[in-house]
Amino acid sequence: MRYVLDTNILMSTENYEKLFKDYEGHELVIGANVIEELDNIKTREGASGYQARRAIKAIRKHYDKFTYVNNGLKAEKVDNQILEQAAANDAIVLTNDVNVQLKGKAFYGLDVDFYNQQKKTIKFGYTNLEVSADLYEQETYMKPILPYGMYLIVHCKELNASRVFKSYGDGEYVEVLPQNIGNYILGTFSPRDVYQICAIDSLVDDDFTIITGKAGTGKTLLSLTYALREIISEKRRKLIIFVNPVKTRGAEVLGFYTGSRTEKLIQNSIGAILSSKLGGLEVVEDLMEKDRLEILPISDIRGFEVGQDDIMYITEAQNLNIELIKLAIQRCAEGAKIILEGDPTTQVDHFSFEGEGNGLVRAIEVFEGYEGFSHVNLPNIYRSAMADRAELM
Repeated sequence: MRYVLDTNILMSTENYEKLFKDYEGHELVIGANVIEELDNIKTREGASGYQARRAIKAIRKHYDKFTYVNNGLKAEKVDNQILEQAAANDAIVLTNDVNVQLKGKAFYGLDVDFYNQQKKTIKFGYTNLEVSADLYEQETYMKPILPYGMYLIVHCKELNASRVFKSYGDGEYVEVLPQNIGNYILGTFSPRDVYQICAIDSLVDDDFTIITGKAGTGKTLLSLTYALREIISEKRRKLIIFVNPVKTRGAEVLGFYTGSRTEKLIQNSIGAILSSKLGGLEVVEDLMEKDRLEILPISDIRGFEVGQDDIMYITEAQNLNIELIKLAIQRCAEGAKIILEGDPTTQVDHFSFEGEGNGLVRAIEVFEGYEGFSHVNLPNIYRSAMADRAELM
């Protein structure tokens, strides 16, 4: 089968090897008009310019894997030219543009397919199982075989009850009981639902924990409460926070911050996060003076080592690409605790971290089923009723 590629397909595709695998055995056609359009877009500022430049580099790198056409075209608009090329070459149009789909079907009688790598979904880290009251009480329900580190949540609506189990692979399960975590700075955190029970279990039990969820689900508070408990009780030596100070999408940049590297970081979002959770910057500064807390920009961590008694923590980890997440994990010695948390579905603040390029999503994919790793997605927003309602915006 032959596919004529729309410009938006080339711009939105990040993983070209996956594109070739998904369309293995088919011919992928690029028109001269599409290359010309990429050339016109590449000098624009922001996401579109970046994506056009990335597409041009990818076409050059994989030059031999495409077919190129330069048919005589009558239409003026590139969209219509693409449809003409598909009609002339007995091809299917590959596009992400709804209007191209409508025009292709209505006026050219063409087949049109969609392909968008950036529409990425993540697994939750658990499976829900509904059972009857009889099965629940007698514990005679069949447990599915899940990867190591994944949770099974058994619900019974009749009894309004739930139980949590953790998979250790090959059908082996251990029941997870609710537990509180706390310290004198943040107080005691008690899980409010079965999903937070899973997250606390992973923080306590695993070497590597990823917690995802929308704003207000408790992922940062959970992570910090556990981490501070460990360093205050001296079970761990130090909490090391890696920061990638990306500005919130659409927000105006205030300009340069004064002071040392640490002072600049504290004036950034990580300072706001820590001071709001810990009760003020004085607490943050006190922990740093006692060498129990260290904050480093991820740009400076090459060669740095997180010791076996340390905790490496990254909040807002959705704002890291694959190479940066990989670099951060590789800084950790055997025995170090790794905590990543963020929201890769609604809180990505830069176009370069979207879709296939998101490091947090890729880490979940790579480590799923790996011994000592669990990922838990928190679905319930507890910050406020307003925060929950705001998700509808």
